Amino acid sequence: MFENSSINIRPLLLQIVLLFLLAIWLHAPATEQWLWDDELLIAANQDLSSVNKLFSMWSEDLWAGAPGEQLHSWYRPLVILSFWIDQNLVPDLPIAAKWHSVFWHLAAVILTWQVMRPWVPNAHARMLGLSFIAVHPCTLELTQFVSARNDSMAAVGLLGTFLFAAKQRFLLVFVAVLFALLSKESSLFTLILFGIYWISQKQLSTKLLSSVLGGILIWTMLRINASLESPPSIEPLWTAFIHYLGCFSVPSLCPVALPASDLELTWTPVLSLAILLALLYKAPASCWIAGAFAIAQLGLAVVGTSVSHGLPHRYLYPSLIGFSILIACRFNKNATSGNWIALFIPLLIGSYFTKPRWKSTVDIWEHAWQTQKSQLVACALFKSYEQITQPQKALPMLTYSLKPPPVVHCCFNATRYTFMMGDVQKTLTLGQLALENGCEASPELISPLAMSQALNGQWASAEQHMRSLNSDPFGFRPVLLSAAALRRGDESELSKWAPGQEDALKEKARALIKQANQTSMQK
Repeated sequence: MFENSSINIRPLLLQIVLLFLLAIWLHAPATEQWLWDDELLIAANQDLSSVNKLFSMWSEDLWAGAPGEQLHSWYRPLVILSFWIDQNLVPDLPIAAKWHSVFWHLAAVILTWQVMRPWVPNAHARMLGLSFIAVHPCTLELTQFVSARNDSMAAVGLLGTFLFAAKQRFLLVFVAVLFALLSKESSLFTLILFGIYWISQKQLSTKLLSSVLGGILIWTMLRINASLESPPSIEPLWTAFIHYLGCFSVPSLCPVALPASDLELTWTPVLSLAILLALLYKAPASCWIAGAFAIAQLGLAVVGTSVSHGLPHRYLYPSLIGFSILIACRFNKNATSGNWIALFIPLLIGSYFTKPRWKSTVDIWEHAWQTQKSQLVACALFKSYEQITQPQKALPMLTYSLKPPPVVHCCFNATRYTFMMGDVQKTLTLGQLALENGCEASPELISPLAMSQALNGQWASAEQHMRSLNSDPFGFRPVLLSAAALRRGDESELSKWAPGQEDALKEKARALIKQANQTSMQK
């Protein structure tokens, strides 16, 4: 492991152990609850508790079995397998799943050390590079947010591919390629970069090419066999590239949940660019290769933002690995024992103060709101506050999310939330605001609005709105239309909506009329 005989192995080994112990301490779970998409993708996915999932996962998308409307375009069966293991060995125990994710991050860190060895003979320089990837604040997402595990798993497969290729272990190359692709499909882009490197170094033998293409072929066949939707159109947001660049140097100004559109760029990208140029100045060719890899992966991260509509830190993971190799390469000639601490300590402190954001989904979005206010962040905060029953905080966020252009998801909630709280006037106000600002007149929006109009004495508008709907998401339609008809002395609606149960529906309709009359008297 330590091929440089001039280095005293024991002190270096102790430093490596210290680095890993501190990294484990840092990445220990910040909370015992599921975060963000974990609640749907893992906790609420009943399929993960079934043995049948071990067979069906190979022909399903990532979100199969999860509740709600999701984009079914991602084929990541090995990640599903890792979730299945979590939910069957330690059912519904988020803290155990987070430790599982810590394992994959540490595995990627160890493999990064191994990849650096041929390029960076100086082990002290490798320690510098290792510090960057081990405790950078942007790596916290991969250990605290279980759904982000696909990126660290894919990184392990890709780093393994590179290592096995160097050792000419072609069967293991095939396995590693397949492992990476079955963890995350964007690994294909990294494999293309590897191919360019191997060609430039005249290392692409027939056996290596066959191993890589064999893994890609098997993955392609499995993916074609899976039930997947067409992926969304991709329009990279290049302002995200500039923003992401700043995350490397000042990650505290880089919220994980920030929307990718309408970014307010800061000075941090300039600092990162200056550091990058300083690292590359008069650097050997191997350093330039690592830098080019990091920047290319940053471009891939930007493509990802156009799909997720956010700026998750997990997209930066391959770039972080590239930059860690660049740092190690740059200081290969002059790094000495203990130099790594100068980089490690600031990163560790920064990560320590960043970690509280990962205590809850509310904390994640509140930090994004403090950094940059937007309709998307407001909508996410509204949902988070609603779940923990904080209406005094939820309502302002819902109102903000309806500013033009409104967030579609919160358009669906524009009237439901206040109506369920019993606030008729606020429901009318928000419903009108949502429609004026561009929200679609969906059944989810119109149905509570129509009920509030009826309670406010606006029966004609209420009936007109309710009859225009093609679905009844809350079951209000029979009651309102029957009540409107009863006010005219018409009972025909009762048998139309509840044949054989007219009396029960009539009682509900009369209750609505009575409540509307009481509301009118209170005005």
